[in-house]
Amino acid sequence: MSAGGGQSSIPPAPGCAGRRPRSAGLSGIDWFGTLLRNRRRPKKPDELVRHRTVGAPDELFVLAVDCSASTLRGRRLVAAKGAVGSLLEAAYLRRARVGVIQFGGSAARLCVPARRAPKSARQIVAGLRAGGGTPLRAGLMEARHLLARERKRYPDQSQTLVLFTDGRIRDRVEGLVPRCHCIVVDLEGGMVRLGRSKAIARALDADYIHLDTLPLQKSVGG
Repeated sequence: MSAGGGQSSIPPAPGCAGRRPRSAGLSGIDWFGTLLRNRRRPKKPDELVRHRTVGAPDELFVLAVDCSASTLRGRRLVAAKGAVGSLLEAAYLRRARVGVIQFGGSAARLCVPARRAPKSARQIVAGLRAGGGTPLRAGLMEARHLLARERKRYPDQSQTLVLFTDGRIRDRVEGLVPRCHCIVVDLEGGMVRLGRSKAIARALDADYIHLDTLPLQKSVGG
């Protein structure tokens, strides 16, 4: 309900209370893109981002996912997988390219080299497994290398780095500011929160958003 007692003009995001039957108008909304742009639930129709129906091969989304043992607390990695799946789905509908990096233990691993987003994210999401420490610096370096390679191939490409982390790190990230739009998605949960992901976002000159504000898909392989 709006402040004046009338119905809100914004339909609920998928999975939220008050869900309405799916319609052509609702199915065309890119909820993940909407929240990344506004960094909160939209309040006005002109704040909605809709899925593109034409090709956008000049877009690249690189997802760097914290798969350290600390993300197992409160099933935060499971929730992160839902967000990763949502973003991959949005990239597929935009016909964009994606790359996926996971970092955990003592190293970072390139899971998906830059390519067209797949129709199904099931296999990618299921492959994200947690354990060990948080080698954030290694993850950011891997992302920098991938973005640089793609920039050489496609000089006019629009690039976005999305970093998923709970911020529980020992690494320093000074000197690793990416040469593209960067978004830090904070995975931290629980009653006691250290808030380190906000500091990471500031150090990377990145936008900040908390995972709990995103409408999530049901994760796969969690």
